[in-house]
Amino acid sequence: MDKRMMENGLYLGTDGCKGGWVTAVLDHGELRLEKYADIDALIERYPEFDAFLIDMVIGLRNSREQLRPDDLARKELGPRSSTLFPVPSRSAVYEETEEEQKQANLRMLGKSLSKQTTAIIPKIRELDEFLAAHPRYKNLLLESHPELCFARLNGEVLMTKKKAFVGLQQRESILRRYLPGVSWPDLYEKAKEFRCNPDDLADAICLSATAALNDHGMCETIPDKPQQDEKGLYMQLTIPKKDVAGLFLTSDKETMTIENNPIEVEAMQAYKAGDIDKAHQLEAEFVRRFQEAFPEGTDHCSCEEACRWHGMCRECIAIHRAHGDHLPNCLKEKKVNSWMEE
Repeated sequence: MDKRMMENGLYLGTDGCKGGWVTAVLDHGELRLEKYADIDALIERYPEFDAFLIDMVIGLRNSREQLRPDDLARKELGPRSSTLFPVPSRSAVYEETEEEQKQANLRMLGKSLSKQTTAIIPKIRELDEFLAAHPRYKNLLLESHPELCFARLNGEVLMTKKKAFVGLQQRESILRRYLPGVSWPDLYEKAKEFRCNPDDLADAICLSATAALNDHGMCETIPDKPQQDEKGLYMQLTIPKKDVAGLFLTSDKETMTIENNPIEVEAMQAYKAGDIDKAHQLEAEFVRRFQEAFPEGTDHCSCEEACRWHGMCRECIAIHRAHGDHLPNCLKEKKVNSWMEE
């Protein structure tokens, strides 16, 4: 599959975070991470776009007979279905207190609301009010769900938790199949700058990549025939088609370099700066990528001329440790000079 489709337009992926919204801007192949205080500011910056996906509820029920996509999404996510919070009714969204919101939802849908749901009601209301005030964007800003998108991009549901280090690593690895420049250290640094969580940024990037796929006809909606709410908003999730993952299967070996690897270079800088935790995290990330790119038995030796021990690093290092006369060719001074530069 031609990854240049990610370079053919302006694709926005947005996720709510503390203090506003984080947005992954995929601008004709250039990925930027930005933060905005509100949706108005975001659209003022990007009034025109080719596709826009957002991890926030669009389209609100006011009766039990209306259908939203959430139950279908939960069924697909299986044991990870709890990542989808129950969606409040339109009436509940416009109540002021948490108790009033719960009572309104009971009247309309027969269910109360969880703390997680009431916590995101201000952002649901903000987005709904924006779409009401700016009808040109109605059904152009599309609701999506990152965990469901990751599942489709990966080919199966991710069982790791996105806030755990291993979970973030897994999601970053999936994103690099579609956007090779994505890296965990960049997410970590941007999260500190934005005072948000790294997984918020991973989710936004996931949605921007999905937006690009949608612009090229590689997404679908659930349900496939969505209903509209009383404001004319489609109650749907836009997600990659089920066959997308197989079209983008690749290996890190295509892009991974060992000498002067930027992750290990940054790890060494962190060591020298005294940030040992960050150095260890980066080192673990390098090893994970290395193992993924070069499975056991794969020749990754950089020696220009093969000797009898070529590709057998364990034995080669043992031999050179034993005689102590010189370094292996792959570690000669000409290759390590740049590593030792300040």
